[in-house]
Amino acid sequence: SQFHGAAPRRAPKISVKTQTIDPAKLTAEAVWNRWRGLEGNGGIFALLNGKKRVLFEQVSLPSDDAVRAALAGDPKALPEPGQLVVGHGGSDLFLRCSDGGLLQLHQVKVEGKSVQPASAFVNGYCKGSGARPVFSG
Repeated sequence: SQFHGAAPRRAPKISVKTQTIDPAKLTAEAVWNRWRGLEGNGGIFALLNGKKRVLFEQVSLPSDDAVRAALAGDPKALPEPGQLVVGHGGSDLFLRCSDGGLLQLHQVKVEGKSVQPASAFVNGYCKGSGARPVFSG
């Protein structure tokens, strides 16, 4: 046998702690891997400005070309880890992680709301106030 007589072990239970991410402490790849592992099992979420939970419904690791095109060389476009980056056209949404890498958010679900595309989230939470929304764990 492959396990040489060892009894099979059960996978750990998925908890809120497992699902909660803090992009200021995790790399973009670590967040991406956690999302892939938990997709369909509750997903991953972070706290928006320390208050509301935001579930990341659909995310991806964008290509370097996609990031360059979306940011269009804006020097103010790269915030601190945990903050959002709104792409040049206003519809692309990126989350900066601890390693400086970006994760593209395609669809999110704010606590108490329905699933919405990133562009709707940008219109509702990222425009007007001048302050960048911050995600934490």
